Amino acid sequence: MERETEEMMKDSEELIKESEEFENLLQEFKKQSLSIDLIKCILSRLSLSEKIAVDHAMSSYYVAGEKVTVKSIEVAMILWSVTQEDKDFERVKKMIVEGKSELNERYPVKAHGKTLNLSPLHTAVYLQSPQLVELLMTSDEVDVGLEFKNPEDSDDFGNVLDLAVSLEMNLDLIQSILENDEDRKLVTNNEVITGLLCYASVSSKVEFVELLFGYEAAHPVLNPLGFLVVALKLDNLDMFIKILPRAKPRLNNIALPCCCCCSSPRVTLLHLAICMKNLK
Repeated sequence: MERETEEMMKDSEELIKESEEFENLLQEFKKQSLSIDLIKCILSRLSLSEKIAVDHAMSSYYVAGEKVTVKSIEVAMILWSVTQEDKDFERVKKMIVEGKSELNERYPVKAHGKTLNLSPLHTAVYLQSPQLVELLMTSDEVDVGLEFKNPEDSDDFGNVLDLAVSLEMNLDLIQSILENDEDRKLVTNNEVITGLLCYASVSSKVEFVELLFGYEAAHPVLNPLGFLVVALKLDNLDMFIKILPRAKPRLNNIALPCCCCCSSPRVTLLHLAICMKNLK
């Protein structure tokens, strides 16, 4: 059996020597920064025999007991994001355990037109993977508040939630981050709050909205009344009706600073609803 396995691996090695696509993949792995989009594109074009060769290469590397690095963890994550196979996810899990000292290190990763220094958790966000996000955020060794950095722009930085909100809207991904933010510390700036409220108000996921309300103590705007105002502005009547019962106890006790339509000071939600309706 061992001899058959060795022969299969030799055959695979012979195949990949002649493969331009696989050579391109190897070259990407050797570069000083990982290009997520390019690696995923190359992987999608590999033949079955070449994908088997990739699996053999990763397996033999991992079994060999070589030091697990932040780069090798992120490579394994990218491979799983393409294959979606259980064995590849298990490999990532084992590498996270063995490479726990590397989990808060950052490595240059190219995606969405720029290069950022990302930890494995940040890379999970770039891969749009709620599963990887949950896996990493529930690891005791991971600093969930660690910031990504842009080596070419000192103003481009933030935590894992900031990164998720800045990318394309993926409510499952953002929900996974919020659910695993046990200390409620990841919501840090007004731009993110605005993005979260808008995401919530155009969705139909009440459970996502409920997660946002858990941050009200730190950010008072993340409350049922604030959400209703945004839902009114975006004309999402369905979500407005679903959340209205949560806000009823406050409706007569809280006045909005001003009306966005007529500029009247300290108005009620009813005033705002009537005023906005009159504009249509």
